[in-house]
Amino acid sequence: MLCTAPLLALGLAQLPLGGTLFVDIDPSSYPGLNGSNPSVLASDGTRVFFEAFPGDLSEPGFDVYVTDGTTAGTVRLTAQGLYTHDGVILPGGDFIFGVVAGGGPSGLWRSDGTPAGTSPLSVSLNVDSGQMVVFNGLAWFMAEVPSDGYELWRSDGTVAGTQLFQSFIPGSTDGVEEIFASDTHVYVFGGDKSLGTYGLWATDGVQPATLIRAFDNALAWKSFKHTAAVGGRVVFDVVGPAPEHGWWASDGTPAGTVQLESTNLAAWAAEAGGKLYFAGGPTGARLRVTDGTVAGTSEVNTQTSVGGQQVTFTPGVDAGGKLTYSGVFPGAGVELCATDGTTVELLSDLDPGTASSTPDGLAVSGGKLYFVTDAGLSSRQLWSSATDGSGAAPVSNLETGTDGMGFGDTPELSPAAAGVVFPYADYLTGEELFTSDGLSTDLLINVNDDEFFAASSDPRFLTRLWGHVYFAARGAEQGDELWRTDGTVEGTLLVADINPGPGDATPSKMTAIGDRIVFRARRPDVGYELWGTSGDQASTELLADIAPGPDSSFLTELVRFNDRIYFVARPDLEQQLWSTDGTVAGTSKCFDLYQSSIEPRLARLGDRLLTLARLDTHPLGIELCSSDGTLAGTQVLADLSPGLGNSRVPELVVAESQAFFNFSKDSSSVIEGLYRTDGTPAGTVALTDEVVGPFGPSLLTVLGDELVFRASTDGIVTQAWLTDGTFANTRPLVDPAGSQQPGEPLQFRVSGGVLFFTASSLSSGSAELWTYEPIGGQVTKVYASNVFGSAASLGEFWAPADDGRVLFQFDAGDGKGVELWTSDGTPSGTQAVADISPGAGDGDPKVGAQVGSHVVFTAGDPEHGSELHAISTADIGGWAVTEVGEGCAGISGTPRLSGAGAPVLGSSFDLVVSGGEPASVALVFFGSAFTSPAPLGSCGVFVNAPTYFETLATDASGSGVLPGAIPADPALIEATVWFQALAVGFGGPFLGLGATSNALEVVVGP
Repeated sequence: MLCTAPLLALGLAQLPLGGTLFVDIDPSSYPGLNGSNPSVLASDGTRVFFEAFPGDLSEPGFDVYVTDGTTAGTVRLTAQGLYTHDGVILPGGDFIFGVVAGGGPSGLWRSDGTPAGTSPLSVSLNVDSGQMVVFNGLAWFMAEVPSDGYELWRSDGTVAGTQLFQSFIPGSTDGVEEIFASDTHVYVFGGDKSLGTYGLWATDGVQPATLIRAFDNALAWKSFKHTAAVGGRVVFDVVGPAPEHGWWASDGTPAGTVQLESTNLAAWAAEAGGKLYFAGGPTGARLRVTDGTVAGTSEVNTQTSVGGQQVTFTPGVDAGGKLTYSGVFPGAGVELCATDGTTVELLSDLDPGTASSTPDGLAVSGGKLYFVTDAGLSSRQLWSSATDGSGAAPVSNLETGTDGMGFGDTPELSPAAAGVVFPYADYLTGEELFTSDGLSTDLLINVNDDEFFAASSDPRFLTRLWGHVYFAARGAEQGDELWRTDGTVEGTLLVADINPGPGDATPSKMTAIGDRIVFRARRPDVGYELWGTSGDQASTELLADIAPGPDSSFLTELVRFNDRIYFVARPDLEQQLWSTDGTVAGTSKCFDLYQSSIEPRLARLGDRLLTLARLDTHPLGIELCSSDGTLAGTQVLADLSPGLGNSRVPELVVAESQAFFNFSKDSSSVIEGLYRTDGTPAGTVALTDEVVGPFGPSLLTVLGDELVFRASTDGIVTQAWLTDGTFANTRPLVDPAGSQQPGEPLQFRVSGGVLFFTASSLSSGSAELWTYEPIGGQVTKVYASNVFGSAASLGEFWAPADDGRVLFQFDAGDGKGVELWTSDGTPSGTQAVADISPGAGDGDPKVGAQVGSHVVFTAGDPEHGSELHAISTADIGGWAVTEVGEGCAGISGTPRLSGAGAPVLGSSFDLVVSGGEPASVALVFFGSAFTSPAPLGSCGVFVNAPTYFETLATDASGSGVLPGAIPADPALIEATVWFQALAVGFGGPFLGLGATSNALEVVVGP
């Protein structure tokens, strides 16, 4: 039959806005270009005082704030524009700090943490930058008055109690150059060189300071920057010529002031568990432990190190009574280590094997250890763990963007009541203060809100269910919450405010089951757990609080299997297999998998689940297993790490009849090989050889029932490979004619049965786009850039519909930045789609989803920020045939409605029914829109106002074809029509007439 133009015209739809901007969820302004540049002034573990630039150009400087790590607990203390110095917090809670200039008086200031209690103590003092310590409940600092140079002062936080303690050189010459303290003395470096009194002085805070050691050649402005004290002794560094340079210790007396080590390198000093540690030495930063005497100073070594364990320049911290730090550990690279001064232990190998995670910015707050690393990630992020290193996991997903500097060279994590706060710079907010409670990380306060950039809702995790796309986004009045869109502005709605108000629920892992979306989200009282929704606030509910209370269960790997969603949860250290039908009552634990930080893997292969597990019935380590969802029905597929060794599976993908996976042994990050499995031990075989390769198989991508992957034969140059699941037919993917050889593959994507892959030219690093046609085996270079290094801009490679087209982001070097491109696998069909951020700015489009005749995705521009955009399928030359929902089981099977051919103008397009009743008929209905499933019997009607279309006959297998064609009428481009079939079988679940199929969405292309 012929699909007529009036029928298809029912589904015509247009973009709601001009260009590609679809909906601006958060239309408010966002922080300015430079941010507030916050700087922490002091922290006592509960409160953090900091300065920040508020963006008011009428004010000449910064303002002072205080925070407990929460937005509600962040208070602006001054509004005068000050230039402040680091300060100290007295035992009673008063913050004492110096002000040098600005809109307010210079001098010494005091704050009790309230705006009313923040005021000057003395306006006549010029307080030196950074020279302030707490001793005996007082603030000690160096300051000058007009008639005198810098001398030693102290303050109890009152005007009367702010006094000169001692003058070392009468007159206007500076008598004090540096100050530090132990728990028994204040130490001063200064004095009069002409009188031979220039050096280190000490005072008990009552008697005047006395000279305890002359240091005529010390460079004061570089010395005494690294100090640590315990038990009446202090360790400090001296910078200058030999032999005086190096590490020293003092008890405040001349006899007790001794050199511990002569060296020109001093990295840091720290106290932990009542012991003093310092790092330095002639051969790099080497770790020492000391009691403050020469005899009591010794190296801290691993089993293989000599001369002290090599550490980084990140100061160690006291975590659980041990020194925790970043150091070189045998076989593990630079990782998180701990010592009690005698032995060294590896707390966590964050980047497994000899690769280094190099943890930075260590801090302890609320019984948790915080640090920064890029282990296993594309950028440096904030991590949290227990103080013993267990449970280490990233707790931020921060982006720097084009002009952001992230954490900078040295992360500055400051403990607060709610966790830690730290400055961070990205391209939207500039540098602002962020906060983390060890579970999630959020912008604490947007101090500088100049309208240089629009606010961004940052839509992401776009997931289709029925006629909607669900996604996470930040609204103007809500935090990061769950939204949905039907492809219209009025149909773009907030689903639920799970973490009420401005707090972030941070939804992710969206997975469809029935008429519900199951996802991971956070609420402060339950942490990150499993939630479900049917698309509105009333139906949104917590499915299970797997890790009771505010702890999180770290849900991963949500997989559809046997009409349920299976997933892995990790309360405490136990990886567990759970399943849900999308309801509270239908959510339950299956069985324990293993206790380890090894990342879980879960996939469906036919009627089996593939999962990592350690089985008590099989005395092996953690290995890949096949399961029916029960412990009794789970078996090991292969002992890849012989004996009790554990196997990691970085990638696991499922083809039509087999699955493919790579693996590494235990803590190693080196990929050992590639395997295929049919879900049985006998059908699990190696596809690579440890001697001849290929080596390092990665980027596993399914192409029909075959696998494409990236690997090398020499361990250096990588190329694309292809396998059908046998060792004999595992080979490089090259041009059969040998005339064109792809560069190093970067990404693979399959669309319409064709493999697309991007590559980097081996000679210039320029971008290449290639295709591979399985039928005929043709490898073709579709596009090649002549811009050196342009391959680095290739990203976000995706296929919104299985129509033989791909979308990707790319900077062609034409002055338009990173924008959206499309390709149909031909040179002429590979082109830019839109200049979303006009000019040289980056639109930075992200992976999206197709809904109706539109493809929705995330992109940004200076006016609107990062928001939801849309482009018509016609504008990228595409079409779509999408099976939506599921049929209901009839007498002989579950009907399925699919399409055959491409629904483009002038082409044949057939509707195909399978799984119907044998030797019967199927009635086909159509409509212009989708509707939420309306149950009739135990079946669902998915087409809004369905209209009878045609009847087709089914053969002995219950299958039938309804031939059709798309008229060559340009008015039909972008037409969207929904079809659904009723397989007739009297006595069936649909009102006794038969069983309904899934819905089929058809979008006509040019």
